[in-house]
Order: sequence, then structure tokens, then C-alpha cells
Amino acid sequence: LLEAMVDAVAKTPDAKRVVATTIHHAGNLQRCEENVAKLNLQKHVVVTDPQPLDCVRNYLKACDVAVVPRPKAPGFPIKVLNILAAKKPCVMFASSSGGLEHRKNAYLVPEDTPEDLAAALIEVLEDRDLQVDLGEAGFEYALNNRDRSVTAERVSAAYMRTLENSRRKRHLKQRPRIGC
Repeated sequence: LLEAMVDAVAKTPDAKRVVATTIHHAGNLQRCEENVAKLNLQKHVVVTDPQPLDCVRNYLKACDVAVVPRPKAPGFPIKVLNILAAKKPCVMFASSSGGLEHRKNAYLVPEDTPEDLAAALIEVLEDRDLQVDLGEAGFEYALNNRDRSVTAERVSAAYMRTLENSRRKRHLKQRPRIGC
């Protein structure tokens, strides 16, 4: 992320970048601050002290674009759900997209490189309509595909299909259906 910030700062020098940390680890925080200094980003990047997770919402509310700089991350990162739920446009690597679609509900960076991340960040920062469209569509995606009740219904349906193929099938009709 910090390497991408060098290119992004050159194109959008007035924008502020906030790195909101949530885990207290003095070594990581120190390395991050050293990298900010090494890349000469002190005027452009604010690194927070570790914040409780519920405070991160306030940072999301204040931002125009949220970035998830995790290449090849397995699963679907919870931070992405928080971003989508806040109706903020999300820029992330395509290798970690977990079902999101490029320019439909997130901006997916094709290659896991700082240069591509910077180009994507600049494009989204410079296009207010794209920010709004991605924020709205990302929220709808999260609501329709990643909401807890949707997930619970899908897990329950999978469980029921498994039981239908077992010797316990006769017990299924005796159980009341419980909605989520």
C-alpha cells in the first residue's frame, strides 16, 4: 500500500491517506512509520495508533475510497464487508476478490503490484460518479450475498440437502421450518 501511495501522491497530492491499524504490535507500527518516512510520505499518510474495531467505522465514514491491499487473500475479508456496508468504494486486488466484480461492485486491481494498485486508486479518486456507483452496488452486493441471514439460510439449505440423502430423511418432515 505504501509503495502504491508514492505514485498516488504524485497524481493526487492533496488527498490524505489514513492507515487505520487495529492490532497493537509495536514492531509493525514502527516499521510502517519507518516506511512512510523512507518513501517521503509523512505529509500525505497518517498512521493511527491501534484502534478498536468499532472505531474503524468512523474512519470509513470520513474516507472517499477504501483500499484493501491484501494480494491472494483466502476467503472473503471481513474488512471488505465493513467497507461495502459503509457504502464506500473498495479498491482491492482481483486475486482476493471473493466473488466481487470489477467496476460493478468493487474496483479490482488486475495485477498484485504497487503500480497497478496506485493506478486503480488514482482512477477511483478522480471519478466521483464511479465512487458513488461502486459504493451503492457494493452495499447491495453485501446485503444480498454476504448478510448473516443470507449466509445462515445457505448453510441451513446445504445441511438439509445433506440430511435428505441420509437415513434421517424421514425426520425432516417432522421438524418445523425456522426462518432466519
